[in-house]
Amino acid sequence: MRYWHRVASLKEVGTYLVSRGMVPAEILRRNGLPASLLLDSNAWIEREVCFRLVADIARHSGDPYLGLHFAEVQRLQDYGPWAEGILRSPTLRHALDFAAERISLIRTGLAVRRRIEGDRVLLSAEFLGVNDRDALHPSLACMTTLYRIVRLAVDPREIEVRLCLPPQRLTDEVERLLGSRLVFDAERNEVTFDIGALGLPLRTLTLPEHEVFGLLRTGQPLVTAREAYSEMRELLSAGPTTVVDVAHALDISVRQLQRHLSRWGVTFEGMLDEFRRTSALTQLSDNRYSVTEIAHQLGYSDSSHFTRAVRRWTGRSPRQIRLHPPLVQVWRDGPLPETRARALLRATG
Repeated sequence: MRYWHRVASLKEVGTYLVSRGMVPAEILRRNGLPASLLLDSNAWIEREVCFRLVADIARHSGDPYLGLHFAEVQRLQDYGPWAEGILRSPTLRHALDFAAERISLIRTGLAVRRRIEGDRVLLSAEFLGVNDRDALHPSLACMTTLYRIVRLAVDPREIEVRLCLPPQRLTDEVERLLGSRLVFDAERNEVTFDIGALGLPLRTLTLPEHEVFGLLRTGQPLVTAREAYSEMRELLSAGPTTVVDVAHALDISVRQLQRHLSRWGVTFEGMLDEFRRTSALTQLSDNRYSVTEIAHQLGYSDSSHFTRAVRRWTGRSPRQIRLHPPLVQVWRDGPLPETRARALLRATG
């Protein structure tokens, strides 16, 4: 079974990397991934590849609390329709029900579980086929996100967090991120609170709330890189686009745009080529569009230019790829065969 993570749920990993003096594109390329992957919220990455990427970042950063820091820099709103449904919920019970039922909007192969022990609710996020200790950093990131959801209704002093971590790993940093009510050497990572809190209404997220969670901001370069990627995709729908077109749309100079992109570790031309390559491989594997339609969608003036680009990327023609599709590790707009996540994304618009 292949499971998938939507890149929107990893959106701020780039922010974390830059804050640590690491270049996102270099890390991604080292793991065989497109250098602009984390700029594309609509892409999906295979879970095994995602775990491998996280393990590589952990080795090179030396950060023992990597999963906690990933969750810290990720705003709840960045999770898209999944977060929107949670934040619209009238009570904590409804929010947790939505989080569990619609988790495949952002990840497949992950189960949000709620159980009762006496007068306590125990909340966990479990990767199917993997235990918390074998997927330590992703598990801690998911658990921290659940903790933040519970905090929308419950005073942090009333929340207990159980961790697989040994007690000697206790530091002020863990308390800063998860409060002081911590239990170590637990069987699984869990958030627990009084059962009566399920009926409490959610508080509205405000900027001070983001500051409580320590959201890191590393300045304009990362914001501009995402905006440039989004603008590039938009302009491509109308035909070929250039760095001048994108800079003009963002109301900055070409030199400024190139400088911001270099902070991420990409050039505009490289970002455009990677986007076209990933999109071409996923669409050719889909069979819903003709080669001419795909060429037009990606901004090529005709199918012959597109065919030459595909041969440059893969050494094969579009027809050969259609006959023998590659094993794609990154999908745009949802992995195939169609998953429940993709159906839910369509249903929610």
